[in-house]
Amino acid sequence: MERAELSPTQTFEPDSQVFFRAAQLLLAFSVASELSIRLPTTERLAAYDFFTANPFAVLSKNDDADSRDSLRLELVGYARGQLSYASLGHRFVSRRERIRADLAVLVARGLVEIGEEAFMITDAGRNIADQLRSAYADAYRLAAEIVLVRLNRLSDRQLRESSAAWAGTHWLLLDLFDDVVHPEVGAQ
Repeated sequence: MERAELSPTQTFEPDSQVFFRAAQLLLAFSVASELSIRLPTTERLAAYDFFTANPFAVLSKNDDADSRDSLRLELVGYARGQLSYASLGHRFVSRRERIRADLAVLVARGLVEIGEEAFMITDAGRNIADQLRSAYADAYRLAAEIVLVRLNRLSDRQLRESSAAWAGTHWLLLDLFDDVVHPEVGAQ
């Protein structure tokens, strides 16, 4: 088998890989299940998912709990102010738009199911999530725990407002793709 090589100008971006994003989601579902946190909507799931990947966005440096959680994240390898190809707000919009497709991958493979009131990890999904063992997976679990506990306390409205504030974007930017992807039929 021929080995693929990256040229000096090519980079590998895990976030562009659907199975990488699906594995992250599966880890988040596993943590949510352990914490008895419900995942009732794709909107809430998208916020949980995005801020788990960017946990410092939800932490201030103003209280002891934030300082403690920041230190815990730094100890497992997260770093504040990592360089990125786009602003936090633009990444939030992009990731939120991909959440439905990533969730569909998990549902189609029987790893997540759609319950009456929330999405839930299945036994098969939990089994696979438990097998994901690496420094990255363990760090992601910690970030998910910190983020899910904090964001679960917020109402849907508070979560939308906080997400806009943390991502540093105006709410119109956050809703821009909803208007393009889901235009109202017959609207004039």
